[in-house]
Amino acid sequence: MPQELSRQLSRDYRDPHTRLGIDLTPESGSGASSFLVQECGFRHYENWNHRGIRSPYWRLHHNFEAGNSVRSQGSEYALNPDVVVLIPGGVPLDTLGRKTVPHLWIHYLPSKEFLLAMRTPVVVPTDTATQAALTQLRNLFDEGLIENSQRMHHLSKAVLHLVFARLDSEAFLAFPDRLLPILEHIDRHLGEDLSTPRLAKLNGMTRHRLTQLFQKHTGLSPSRYVADLRVRLAMQRLAATDESIEQIAEALGFPNRYYFSRVFQKQLGCGPATFRRGQR
Repeated sequence: MPQELSRQLSRDYRDPHTRLGIDLTPESGSGASSFLVQECGFRHYENWNHRGIRSPYWRLHHNFEAGNSVRSQGSEYALNPDVVVLIPGGVPLDTLGRKTVPHLWIHYLPSKEFLLAMRTPVVVPTDTATQAALTQLRNLFDEGLIENSQRMHHLSKAVLHLVFARLDSEAFLAFPDRLLPILEHIDRHLGEDLSTPRLAKLNGMTRHRLTQLFQKHTGLSPSRYVADLRVRLAMQRLAATDESIEQIAEALGFPNRYYFSRVFQKQLGCGPATFRRGQR
């Protein structure tokens, strides 16, 4: 029997890693979905003019014709038909609807692996594959097929993956060695005390030094980083599991359901129960 054939027959095909391809396990995180898609929409907006928008979720905007834009922190980003614009959560923006144009949007939450280093809108040029997926999404609305939510869900995720695949690696957050174990500890112990004094003591640094480290590399204080992560994971659990609100609150380190509801309401403008109903 040829040696190569013998090796193939003896291989354990239960192992997905053949060593012939590229191991992408580190890019898949803990196995959670890369994106929680919350909404996809398409309209011919007649008056797309809003000021002072700041959302906890992320946005993708695409216009099929030129004319409109978004503005953030003094800079304007044109929504031309050959680009999409990504707007990370918490970034303030104004929408400038000078014309009535066909407009598609996706509201979503990325997993931690997809967090961007930028604190501004990001303009991403589209390619043929991305344009095709965007057009397929538009066609679902044009042809009245919006009840096919599974198809819309997968197409929305396809668009997000295609867009994020076009970003340079420098666009994603890269944390220093001093910060990585702290973030990993937070990920593993979300149900425990993650106050700034506790984190500082565990990692042998002052509260001031810890806060400086977080501000420099995440743009957030330690307490805000933890709170945002807890709310983001709560949104994922509310949308994807049947856990009770009490169970989610306890698992993610909120002292009780009522405190969890107040924090959730403050960030999203609605309570956990209302949010869950909107996802079903």
